[in-house]
Parts: sequence; structure tokens; C-alpha cells
Amino acid sequence: ESVVDWARSNNLVTTCADTNSEFNYFDADWKKARLVVFGSEAHGLDRFERDLMEETISIPMANGVESLNIAVSCGIIVFEAIRQT
Repeated sequence: ESVVDWARSNNLVTTCADTNSEFNYFDADWKKARLVVFGSEAHGLDRFERDLMEETISIPMANGVESLNIAVSCGIIVFEAIRQT
């Protein structure tokens, strides 16, 4: 909670990656300063942590793909953020 409070007080959009989000990462406005939070590969963030976020994003995956490695997920999202800026 203290990190989220800090982010908001510094005008950062709090964002988390979640496989259940219907908002794709490439639709986010990466020109806005953000704090991006990733949960564990196995379990992601819990409901309390997700509820603290202003935006929840996902990476679309092919049918049958359960999840991505967290380092791969970070790389994909950071690449898009840099591409947009």
C-alpha cells in the first residue's frame, strides 16, 4: 500500500499485469508516467493488490497458453512503453 500511495503522490498511474484483464497492454497510454506491478508467475497478484491499481492490463495469448514467464511479460510491456514514447 505504501508504494501505491507513493506512486499516486508522484502522479504515476498504478498499473498491474493480470491475465484476466480485458484491457490489452498496447491500448494503455504509455506516455503517462506509470508504476507497473507484476505478481508471481504462479499466482499473480491477489485481489487486494489488484484492487489498489488504477489500471489492469493483459498480454493477449494464443488459446491453450496458460501464462508467460514474468521476465518475458516485463520485456513485452516495456518494449511497448518505449515504442509509444
